[in-house]
Amino acid sequence: MLDQSTPRRTGELFRCIATRAGKWVAHLGSVIRDIAVYASQWLLLDRIKTKTRSICTQCPLVSPLLVGAVAPPEEEKPPLIVFLLGCPGAGKGTQSALLKAAFPGPPLLTHLSYGDLLRHVDRIPGSWVSAFPRRRGGTGTTTSSPHLPADAAVQLLRETIVEAGIRRHGQRVWLVDGSPRSDRHVAAWAAAARMPSAQLAIYLSCPPETLIRRVLDRGGSAASSFSSSSSSSSSLSTTAERRADDAVPELVRERVERNGREREALLAALAAAGVRVVRVDADRDVDAVGREVQAHFQMRRDY
Repeated sequence: MLDQSTPRRTGELFRCIATRAGKWVAHLGSVIRDIAVYASQWLLLDRIKTKTRSICTQCPLVSPLLVGAVAPPEEEKPPLIVFLLGCPGAGKGTQSALLKAAFPGPPLLTHLSYGDLLRHVDRIPGSWVSAFPRRRGGTGTTTSSPHLPADAAVQLLRETIVEAGIRRHGQRVWLVDGSPRSDRHVAAWAAAARMPSAQLAIYLSCPPETLIRRVLDRGGSAASSFSSSSSSSSSLSTTAERRADDAVPELVRERVERNGREREALLAALAAAGVRVVRVDADRDVDAVGREVQAHFQMRRDY
């Protein structure tokens, strides 16, 4: 026989279940409302970003705060970096000037001579590169520029290319003349943080004696035996920067021979790093060399 209190307890149980179920339903409704609010806010924010991006692309005087709110492009092509290499006197300065004139942009081609950069920074009072020792020649004389180890040389290039060029001024096409100089520089470039990869290396090949004559002519030395009928040599001497040791035959020969000894290891290291390496015969008319150099650059530029 059932206890008379059983229906009462059963009713209380159902009321308790109904109360708790109501609370859960109310809580679930609150969660659903929150999700809906967050979703609407996200959609609104996405619309704002899209509209802001559209405004920024049309207005050259946009506020820096507004620029910071614009998302970067989803896929941005990496910078184009081309190395122009060769021994002293190979014509790197001349070909760089011709290449820059042939490709005025856009995008703008930025020519960076490592030797000129090093000498420029060295002349700045208190510059960190001035703390490095000067290279001593075989005759005991000291060269005018500091001799930077590979990691310091790459740091100087990174400050110029990445920090000043790409980030501050948006310069994304670079012709680097005279660097890297050895396989150690290639390894340091690859190991440097946030250093973009190079895509092409153009090496200007030339016989050693021709190189020595060209550099001596550039330095205005009486030891130069350049023929006045050589159009290529006269053009080369007008565009390259004169160095104090360009007029010293012993130092010139030492530079050319040292560069020649390091050439094959340098080019092998570049190829191993994924850089396309091409050799151009620089012992001929300047215009012929320029056409070949420009053709290689054009193919890489249209990447």
